[in-house]
Amino acid sequence: MTSALPLLLTVAAFVAVVLFCRHAWVTGRPAWLARFLFDDDGALTSIIGTSIKVPGVYMKVTLGVGTQSAAAGAKKVILFGNKTSAGTAVVATPYPVTSIDDARTLFGAGSELFLMCKYALNAYPAITLYGICIAASGGTAANDDIVFSGTASADGVYEITVLDETIQVEVDSGATATAIGDLVEAAINAKTDWPVTANNSTGTVTVTAKHAGPRGNQIRILSSGDIAGITETHLNGYLSSGATMDDPQNALDAIASTRYQILVAPYQDATGLADFKTHIANVSGPLEGKRGRYIAGSIDTYANTVTVATGLNDARGQIVWHYNGWQTAAIVAAVAAAETVEAYEADRAANTDGLFLRGLTPQPALADKPTFTELNGCLNNGITPVDHDGTLCEIVRNVTLRSLNDQSAPDFAVIDVHYVEVADAVADDIAGNFLNVFSGFKLDTDVEGEVPDPGVATPSTVKDFIFSRLKFYARGGGGPLWLSNVDALADSLVVEADGVAAGRVNASIPIDPVELLHQGSFDVRSL
Repeated sequence: MTSALPLLLTVAAFVAVVLFCRHAWVTGRPAWLARFLFDDDGALTSIIGTSIKVPGVYMKVTLGVGTQSAAAGAKKVILFGNKTSAGTAVVATPYPVTSIDDARTLFGAGSELFLMCKYALNAYPAITLYGICIAASGGTAANDDIVFSGTASADGVYEITVLDETIQVEVDSGATATAIGDLVEAAINAKTDWPVTANNSTGTVTVTAKHAGPRGNQIRILSSGDIAGITETHLNGYLSSGATMDDPQNALDAIASTRYQILVAPYQDATGLADFKTHIANVSGPLEGKRGRYIAGSIDTYANTVTVATGLNDARGQIVWHYNGWQTAAIVAAVAAAETVEAYEADRAANTDGLFLRGLTPQPALADKPTFTELNGCLNNGITPVDHDGTLCEIVRNVTLRSLNDQSAPDFAVIDVHYVEVADAVADDIAGNFLNVFSGFKLDTDVEGEVPDPGVATPSTVKDFIFSRLKFYARGGGGPLWLSNVDALADSLVVEADGVAAGRVNASIPIDPVELLHQGSFDVRSL
């Protein structure tokens, strides 16, 4: 008898739990709770058939049932950019990218899209990444010249820096300007992952962007050397003369049927980004339901970036500003997307203040480091600024492009990116779990004092379900802390049967995303 006591206690405890849950269900608790414990007639269903007679304990482990948390799951990031002719990818076709080698094969070494993928994967190797090619511009490629004249009278070294990499070219005494130019041409062209090629003509080395269009004007090159007997014209800045913008519309249209949570745009101008704003607005609506955001970079001036940001004024958009940086605006956007996605995959309400942007290089000129006034001005105008300590670049505060209301007055109701991340995640949670919980249900009206039959939903049971999901993401709810004031907003949660469309319930669901700690204002007084 003693040996049977633990088994009897276990069975009794299980029965008590089942009876408690059943009682809770019958006495008016959310009807969806019963769906995972009982069959349609309210009886607990055995996991084995009634014909089984052999004594024993039969156990079944059922995985993945019940409500699901939107906190889990990767965010799909898609990068837009140009490819070279060596890339195997077809224009306006999305491709998964799992490695830098994949990107090189698909988009061509040194291409804009290859470099975006490379920096994104280095920043967050586990990112769920896709790339899609924008049709190349038919315009002019940016370029500039390094010019040598004379004959070397001693051995020397010439250095070239592109993006964040420096190479050295050794020059022997007696080398002519043409010979030195040939060495520099060969050294640059050997760096196949660089976004430029070189061509020497009698000592004039023309460095040219691999893609036509104005984004080539963002490629920064520094060349330096002091070779005895040689007169040199160095490069110290950006290439120039790139012209004629490409058009992303075909690539955007190609992904309209698929949800990507983050779109990374290579543009820093208003025209290119306006297409992304329109696309996201279209696919994020209730009929499409493919909610997402777009991220762009900017290395332009503060004033120009403010003009673009306030013109877009979009809660689902973001511009990350890194003035006069070594990397292009497209690379800045790719790194920022990768780093913030890593944070938001772990917690949709993550505080990303001071988040390091691995792979970005501080501006070469100390004078280009943003001032406090510029940093604050960025945040007031919907721009995410990048700062640095001389070694590492970091996000100051992750904000959306929304800074103005419909009357063009300051409006910071959706200032932080996590407001959008949390709202989208809550929407995903309720949508996914609603189908999971109420699939196959009938819809009836509420009758005071009566509990709906199993398999029947009412506005009240739907409201209970929604409220339970909101509580899950509130303090003490068991999930990550995303929401505040859930109980205080309960009376504002309204669920009603549609008066026209049969079989539909309408709901107004107020949420208050949890605030992030951004500042401490302390007064230290010596008495």
